[in-house]
Amino acid sequence: MTQPARCPDDIELAALAEGRLPVARRDALLGHVADCRACGAVVAAVHAALDAEPAAAGSPVAPPLPSLEAARARRGPSRRVLAVAAAALVAVGVGLFAASRRGADAPPVAQQVASAFDALGAARADLFGGLTPLGADELSRGGESATRGGLVAFAPVGAVLETRPAFSWQPVPGVSGYTVVVRDGAGAVVWTKRTPGAFLPYPPDVAPLAPGAAYTWSVEATAALGRVEGRRAFSTADADAVARWKETLREIKARVPETLRALVGAQVALRRGYVVEAERLAAEQRAVADGPLARDVERHVRRRLGHEPPPSPPVR
Repeated sequence: MTQPARCPDDIELAALAEGRLPVARRDALLGHVADCRACGAVVAAVHAALDAEPAAAGSPVAPPLPSLEAARARRGPSRRVLAVAAAALVAVGVGLFAASRRGADAPPVAQQVASAFDALGAARADLFGGLTPLGADELSRGGESATRGGLVAFAPVGAVLETRPAFSWQPVPGVSGYTVVVRDGAGAVVWTKRTPGAFLPYPPDVAPLAPGAAYTWSVEATAALGRVEGRRAFSTADADAVARWKETLREIKARVPETLRALVGAQVALRRGYVVEAERLAAEQRAVADGPLARDVERHVRRRLGHEPPPSPPVR
């Protein structure tokens, strides 16, 4: 087992004791703390504090963390005490490994996602600084921006990461064809196409959209009761934004457990305004590891796109 070249800091030792480290990093540290008196004392103390005074449900405040220096100052335990502590530490490691495999006694998913955001922000403030997961109140909203003029236009909307996006909308019964019109920020028509269904891949005979530009698009049709139309606005990401997003996904893949990557990625995408990308990641999360939070995020995305109506306001 590869051991760290130097002692980890207190924050990482606390994360090890609380079971919040990625599997690879956890396994790398277990051998070190089993042999290092100071680090073993810190982990044991944190674990004891968690057992003795569990935080109140939903509280973000962790138990006091003993300093590494203080632990090193207390280097006087007998060999037997150290052996017992090492055995306890091995038991903690085995327990963390089992929990990672079966999900038993693991923190709630929302707490794991919050920890992942914290870790990403600490490691790459340039990419994740200031970002937080969507709260329950935010997830319960969404959909207010969906334009409804008899026909609901779904996507593209928000910021899109490609210059040849696909277009989709809600089909209207009895309609045999739709007209899609794309306009630039000044309102000038960029292109228009006629299509029979409620989905239009970007036309291959049309030049791609300009990166970093604002657009609106509309879809219209003639139904039994007359003309219906849906309209949405969107913008294309420029090259720098696309590169930053690719780097964001690489960092999430490197630092977040596999079962949470798409869930974290979907929420980061929503914070950046990449609603279509969030839809892809939300669907990926449901396929990898479903759960209430994953379903809430997917429902929120669907509301933002217009697939589902926004929740009704509370009755006063």
